[in-house]
Amino acid sequence: MDTLLWIGTVMIAGTFFGMSVFNWRFFFKKLRQGDDRMSPVPWVGGLAGALALFLCPLEGAFDFWWVPFCLDFGCIPNSLWLAYAAATSKI
Repeated sequence: MDTLLWIGTVMIAGTFFGMSVFNWRFFFKKLRQGDDRMSPVPWVGGLAGALALFLCPLEGAFDFWWVPFCLDFGCIPNSLWLAYAAATSKI
């Protein structure tokens, strides 16, 4: 059973990693172009990362469920960027 959990964890963690890289690259590309649009897939990477930690058979791994939401730009950093842009009337 642990083998299936590890396979699921690695697959979903790979999705998290891919989405995180995509969201950060998308952000910097749009920032260089002067475009205010944000991630077209918000929260998907963070949710995948949290699910990977939930499935991970290591004891205590799910205690860090919040880390993927901080690392993936489409989640908390995106929300903070939008709040900053709204506060400075850039939207």
